[in-house]
Amino acid sequence: MVTDSTQLALYVLAKLIAYTVWCAVGIQLLWASEREENGELMAATGYGLLRLLMGVFFGIVIWLLGTMVAGSLWKTSQRDIITYLLVYVPVRWVEWTILAWVIARNSPERIGYGWRFGGIAISCLADVPIIAAAGWMLPLGRFFC
Repeated sequence: MVTDSTQLALYVLAKLIAYTVWCAVGIQLLWASEREENGELMAATGYGLLRLLMGVFFGIVIWLLGTMVAGSLWKTSQRDIITYLLVYVPVRWVEWTILAWVIARNSPERIGYGWRFGGIAISCLADVPIIAAAGWMLPLGRFFC
């Protein structure tokens, strides 16, 4: 049996790995011509950790916005999905845009919008294990984004 603390640790680890891999993709896109072979993995890990920490910070925003949005919607079977899409996706856009600025050194357009949309997809896919563990219910209001 998996305890709640083990489940949380696995969730955080999965998020960190997913974010690190996606940051490595961003580095490859950005630094293709100015490559530093040895520093890419370390940089990707640092950016992945930064993205994870942003998720904790923005999780507070998520909780506040999610509560407001869910409270304003009619109670339907789709309310959690609508709330997830209306709150998590835009907040994740902000997070991945900030990270694009950091990686691209204040020129996020050098990475492109596709990388940010991919980051949103990666963030949502990394939620699947926790959603499955919760009986396929969206755990809205949690502190990671």
